[in-house]
Amino acid sequence: MNATLWIRDPYPFRYEEYDALQVALGKTFGSSSLVYLREWPVDYVSIEHTTITTCKQIATTLKAIHLQQAILDKKYTGRVYCQELEIEIQKPGDNRPEWAIKKDKEQ
Repeated sequence: MNATLWIRDPYPFRYEEYDALQVALGKTFGSSSLVYLREWPVDYVSIEHTTITTCKQIATTLKAIHLQQAILDKKYTGRVYCQELEIEIQKPGDNRPEWAIKKDKEQ
């Protein structure tokens, strides 16, 4: 199956960091078709030819990595991130989570 992991309130990794994260996840979970993307204010990971079990493992890994960076930032800079961190796994044909839909600013 193909899947998308939506990440709510992600840690704001720099480009080099989330690019390295993408490579590390691909190597760890044996997927050459894993892509980490940013679409502020959410991030998402697109994975082809995977299983729900692997998606759950990736989601747990992502949550730990995002929280680790948020904890470090809070400790050393006082900046607070990932207060509403959530990861949702979706299969093809599923709609985005409500919180991942871009909302136009009211005029």
